[in-house]
Amino acid sequence: MVRNFIVGTAIAIAAVASAGVFAQDKSTPIPVAENRIAGDIVYGNADAPIEVIEYGSFTCPHCASFEAEVLPFLKEELISTGKVKFVFRNFVRDRLDMAVALATRCTSDLEQAKRLKTAFFTRQREWVTAQNPPIAITSIALTGGVPTSELNECQADKVMMQRIIDDMKAGHEKYEIKSIPTIVVNGAKVQYANYEELKDKLKLMATAQ
Repeated sequence: MVRNFIVGTAIAIAAVASAGVFAQDKSTPIPVAENRIAGDIVYGNADAPIEVIEYGSFTCPHCASFEAEVLPFLKEELISTGKVKFVFRNFVRDRLDMAVALATRCTSDLEQAKRLKTAFFTRQREWVTAQNPPIAITSIALTGGVPTSELNECQADKVMMQRIIDDMKAGHEKYEIKSIPTIVVNGAKVQYANYEELKDKLKLMATAQ
């Protein structure tokens, strides 16, 4: 199965909650989450009959593959027709994952957040394996239109960080997430052996509507 498994999810959640992201100047005031994307990152018609939710991690290679292989299929064949609403929810696994989750939400423009999300997945190997990951992440965010000063504030946003953690905990408790990406369709987890099988299942569900 094309998924990254999570060992000790509750422990991982606690570790992310207690860890910092990047070292910050303690004299910098902690901003709130206003004018930033909080909660779901949504694609498509909010009233679509099928809701597809992905719980994904920015440091998960299979989640990057989902972004490259499955999301374009969803956009072209199911979201554009109004049959599917796609929802991305962060399932952060580590410090770098949280840093990128915060960076993608460092905007009030949903379309910009989507572009940042795609950029970080597309260039995942570049920033994950970088000698200095914070610099690599900052560079990608800057290319995506997020000024460094704004990004630094976002990385210190405890309100946004806690929102991401709370959403992750809620997803784990509701769906018993043990591997990622976890795909939920209309409230039920979908099992699949590979992405071709997943696409076939989603297309069949949409056809039945």
